[in-house]
Amino acid sequence: MAVIDRRCDRPIPRQRMRGEDGEVLRGRDLEFRPGPGASKWTRTRFAALREPSE
Repeated sequence: MAVIDRRCDRPIPRQRMRGEDGEVLRGRDLEFRPGPGASKWTRTRFAALREPSE
């Protein structure tokens, strides 16, 4: 997936996320959680995804 700047129709340069220690974060370092405005459905769905599957 490419992220495009609508103003000039060009790709946005690759970005790197860094942790508090300044180290580059990798995908395995990230965890997505519902935010404070999440609906009950979203909170339930995320909870189900965290449960171990059989």
